[in-house]
Amino acid sequence: MFKEFIGLDQELYEKTMKVNLENTLWMRQYMKKRRDNKGGVIINVASIEALLPFAKGLAHYDISKAGVIALNRALAREW
Repeated sequence: MFKEFIGLDQELYEKTMKVNLENTLWMRQYMKKRRDNKGGVIINVASIEALLPFAKGLAHYDISKAGVIALNRALAREW
């Protein structure tokens, strides 16, 4: 949902973070525990918007997708 930064409310921010970042984090943890030593591939979808924002009203979305990229990089190093 597009919403200018100045009008962003906590409810939309939290929903966006939960859907795009938190669910990704918890899913990856669950899959690592379940599939450890069995192999497999996890594919997460981020967005070019996280690296090169071009649309107005998506600051909250950009933050969540940048978090997915950071999570992927951190876990690639850790695992």
